[in-house]
Amino acid sequence: AEREGTPGRSIDPRYLKGSATERARYVNLEEETMRQSASIITTAASVAALLGSLAVAPVGTAWAAGSASASDVKQGKEIAFNRKLGNCLACHKIDDGQMAGNIGPPLNNMKQRFPDRSKLYAQIYDAHKFNPNSIMPPFGKNHILTVAQINKVIDYLYTQ
Repeated sequence: AEREGTPGRSIDPRYLKGSATERARYVNLEEETMRQSASIITTAASVAALLGSLAVAPVGTAWAAGSASASDVKQGKEIAFNRKLGNCLACHKIDDGQMAGNIGPPLNNMKQRFPDRSKLYAQIYDAHKFNPNSIMPPFGKNHILTVAQINKVIDYLYTQ
Protein backbone atom coordinates (compact mmCIF):
# COMPACT_ATOMS: atom_id res chain seq x y z
CA ALA A 1 0.00 0.00 0.00
CA GLU A 2 1.10 3.53 -0.62
CA ARG A 3 0.77 6.51 1.66
CA GLU A 4 -1.57 9.09 0.18
CA GLY A 5 0.15 12.05 -1.47
CA THR A 6 3.48 10.22 -1.86
CA PRO A 7 3.32 8.06 -4.99
CA GLY A 8 5.86 5.27 -5.18
CA ARG A 9 6.65 5.17 -1.45
CA SER A 10 5.34 2.08 0.21
CA ILE A 11 4.73 1.58 3.90
CA ASP A 12 5.73 -1.67 5.58
CA PRO A 13 2.52 -3.76 5.88
CA ARG A 14 3.27 -4.44 9.57
CA TYR A 15 2.48 -0.81 10.31
CA LEU A 16 -0.81 -0.59 8.42
CA LYS A 17 -2.53 -2.27 11.34
CA GLY A 18 -2.67 -0.54 14.66
CA SER A 19 -3.72 2.85 15.85
CA ALA A 20 -3.37 6.13 14.01
CA THR A 21 -0.70 7.10 16.56
CA GLU A 22 1.39 4.03 15.69
CA ARG A 23 1.07 4.74 11.96
CA ALA A 24 2.06 8.39 12.47
CA ARG A 25 5.05 7.32 14.58
CA TYR A 26 6.24 5.07 11.75
CA VAL A 27 5.85 7.81 9.13
CA ASN A 28 7.75 10.29 11.36
CA LEU A 29 10.52 7.72 11.88
CA GLU A 30 10.76 7.13 8.12
CA GLU A 31 10.97 10.88 7.41
CA GLU A 32 13.64 11.39 10.11
CA THR A 33 15.71 8.57 8.62
CA MET A 34 15.54 10.22 5.19
CA ARG A 35 16.61 13.60 6.65
CA GLN A 36 19.57 11.95 8.38
CA SER A 37 20.58 10.20 5.15
CA ALA A 38 20.48 13.50 3.26
CA SER A 39 22.60 15.12 5.98
CA ILE A 40 25.19 12.32 5.79
CA ILE A 41 25.37 12.60 1.99
CA THR A 42 25.81 16.39 2.20
CA THR A 43 28.59 16.01 4.78
CA ALA A 44 30.34 13.33 2.69
CA ALA A 45 30.19 15.55 -0.40
CA SER A 46 31.68 18.45 1.56
CA VAL A 47 34.52 16.28 2.87
CA ALA A 48 35.22 14.95 -0.64
CA ALA A 49 35.35 18.49 -2.05
CA LEU A 50 37.74 19.57 0.70
CA LEU A 51 40.04 16.60 0.14
CA GLY A 52 39.96 17.18 -3.60
CA SER A 53 41.05 20.78 -3.18
CA LEU A 54 43.93 19.70 -0.95
CA ALA A 55 45.14 17.25 -3.60
CA VAL A 56 45.45 19.99 -6.22
CA ALA A 57 47.93 22.12 -4.27
CA PRO A 58 49.78 20.12 -1.65
CA VAL A 59 51.54 22.01 1.10
CA GLY A 60 54.90 23.39 0.06
CA THR A 61 54.19 23.92 -3.64
CA ALA A 62 54.76 27.66 -3.72
CA TRP A 63 58.35 28.76 -4.15
CA ALA A 64 59.35 32.31 -4.80
CA ALA A 65 60.37 33.14 -8.34
CA GLY A 66 64.11 33.16 -8.79
CA SER A 67 64.71 31.32 -5.51
CA ALA A 68 66.40 28.33 -7.14
CA SER A 69 70.04 27.97 -6.26
CA ALA A 70 72.61 26.33 -8.54
CA SER A 71 72.60 23.43 -6.09
CA ASP A 72 68.80 23.01 -6.39
CA VAL A 73 69.03 23.03 -10.20
CA LYS A 74 71.84 20.44 -10.13
CA GLN A 75 69.91 18.21 -7.71
CA GLY A 76 66.76 18.61 -9.85
CA LYS A 77 68.66 17.39 -12.90
CA GLU A 78 69.99 14.41 -10.93
CA ILE A 79 66.46 13.51 -9.80
CA ALA A 80 65.02 13.93 -13.31
CA PHE A 81 67.72 11.74 -14.88
CA ASN A 82 67.83 9.11 -12.12
CA ARG A 83 66.13 5.93 -13.35
CA LYS A 84 65.00 5.12 -9.78
CA LEU A 85 63.48 8.55 -9.05
CA GLY A 86 62.08 10.95 -11.66
CA ASN A 87 63.16 8.94 -14.68
CA CYS A 88 61.93 11.77 -16.92
CA LEU A 89 64.15 10.60 -19.79
CA ALA A 90 62.20 7.36 -20.08
CA CYS A 91 59.37 9.30 -21.73
CA HIS A 92 60.61 12.84 -22.46
CA LYS A 93 63.34 14.44 -24.52
CA ILE A 94 65.46 16.83 -22.48
CA ASP A 95 68.11 18.83 -24.35
CA ASP A 96 71.07 17.65 -22.27
CA GLY A 97 69.79 14.10 -21.73
CA GLN A 98 70.83 10.90 -23.49
CA MET A 99 68.67 8.01 -24.64
CA ALA A 100 65.48 10.02 -24.26
CA GLY A 101 62.01 8.63 -24.79
CA ASN A 102 59.36 10.10 -27.05
CA ILE A 103 56.13 9.04 -25.33
CA GLY A 104 55.70 12.41 -23.61
CA PRO A 105 56.28 15.91 -24.92
CA PRO A 106 59.82 17.32 -24.98
CA LEU A 107 60.71 19.15 -21.79
CA ASN A 108 62.04 22.37 -23.25
CA ASN A 109 60.94 26.00 -22.85
CA MET A 110 59.23 24.92 -19.64
CA LYS A 111 59.21 28.36 -18.01
CA GLN A 112 57.45 29.79 -21.08
CA ARG A 113 55.05 26.84 -21.35
CA PHE A 114 54.27 26.87 -17.62
CA PRO A 115 54.71 30.44 -16.37
CA ASP A 116 52.56 29.50 -13.38
CA ARG A 117 54.86 27.20 -11.42
CA SER A 118 51.96 25.70 -9.46
CA LYS A 119 50.42 24.33 -12.69
CA LEU A 120 53.62 22.51 -13.59
CA TYR A 121 53.85 21.27 -10.01
CA ALA A 122 50.26 19.97 -10.17
CA GLN A 123 51.01 18.24 -13.50
CA ILE A 124 54.00 16.41 -12.04
CA TYR A 125 52.23 15.72 -8.73
CA ASP A 126 49.26 14.02 -10.45
CA ALA A 127 48.82 14.28 -14.22
CA HIS A 128 45.66 12.15 -14.00
CA LYS A 129 43.84 15.04 -12.34
CA PHE A 130 43.94 16.93 -15.66
CA ASN A 131 43.94 13.96 -18.02
CA PRO A 132 42.54 10.70 -16.64
CA ASN A 133 44.09 8.83 -19.60
CA SER A 134 47.60 10.10 -18.94
CA ILE A 135 50.31 7.46 -18.70
CA MET A 136 52.51 9.78 -16.64
CA PRO A 137 52.93 8.39 -13.13
CA PRO A 138 51.46 10.54 -10.35
CA PHE A 139 54.86 11.26 -8.79
CA GLY A 140 53.58 13.18 -5.77
CA LYS A 141 50.29 11.42 -5.19
CA ASN A 142 52.01 8.02 -5.16
CA HIS A 143 54.93 9.30 -3.06
CA ILE A 144 57.48 8.54 -5.78
CA LEU A 145 58.95 12.01 -5.26
CA THR A 146 58.70 14.35 -2.28
CA VAL A 147 57.47 17.94 -2.46
CA ALA A 148 61.09 19.15 -2.26
CA GLN A 149 62.19 16.76 -5.02
CA ILE A 150 59.38 17.87 -7.35
CA ASN A 151 60.31 21.50 -6.75
CA LYS A 152 63.97 20.78 -7.53
CA VAL A 153 62.98 19.03 -10.76
CA ILE A 154 60.96 22.13 -11.66
CA ASP A 155 63.96 24.33 -10.81
CA TYR A 156 65.97 22.26 -13.29
CA LEU A 157 63.22 22.20 -15.95
CA TYR A 158 62.92 25.98 -15.74
CA THR A 159 66.50 26.18 -17.03
CA GLN A 160 65.57 24.19 -20.16
